[in-house]
Amino acid sequence: MEAAQQNLIVHCSGAGRENAARGAQQLLAQGVRCLIICGFGGGLAEEVVPGTLLLANQVLDGGAAAPQVYRPHADVFRQAQQVVPPSVRLHIGPLATGDRVLLNATEKSAFLQKLSAIYPEKPLGIDMESFGAAQIASIHNCPWIVVRAITDGYQNRMPFDFNVLTDTQGRIRPFPFLLAILKQPHNLPELYLLGKRAAIAAKRLALYLQNLIAALQEPRP
Repeated sequence: MEAAQQNLIVHCSGAGRENAARGAQQLLAQGVRCLIICGFGGGLAEEVVPGTLLLANQVLDGGAAAPQVYRPHADVFRQAQQVVPPSVRLHIGPLATGDRVLLNATEKSAFLQKLSAIYPEKPLGIDMESFGAAQIASIHNCPWIVVRAITDGYQNRMPFDFNVLTDTQGRIRPFPFLLAILKQPHNLPELYLLGKRAAIAAKRLALYLQNLIAALQEPRP
């Protein structure tokens, strides 16, 4: 999906770092001069709870055997810290990009333990896309920023294994999803709560992005 308004292009890349990298390439080919990488993410620290936002001061490759880190453009990052609406709580810290949805606290703990041997600073959150887009933007010297709306905290669990229920774009596959519901109907209340958390997170992300985009579009003196 793409839309243009006031020199703004919106592109939905789909799930995964490869899709995000391709999306970034497409946007850069269209002449985009600043990339806002945004969407949902999970919390890896107790204080990063659902409904809060995470502004990444660095993006880590959570699947690498050696450190791979990208940092946002300093001026854009400074502006991004100054436009937080009163109703939005913003965390600032590292974000790790993984290759799968982490389903519960046990998986998140194992992921953090693996990363602790590679990176000196603990990531506050995880997603599956940001590293791919940030890497492309950095290679092409395009300023970028990453902000993620948190839908599941460290202690939250996923009601179903979305790693096997979604396609390569992150879309739910109807038949496997229906089969999972029939096998585990007791997980439906948790699915409802995830939906509610996602709706709140999306609303707060939209409020924040409205301010950020307006600030970035202001003419420089």
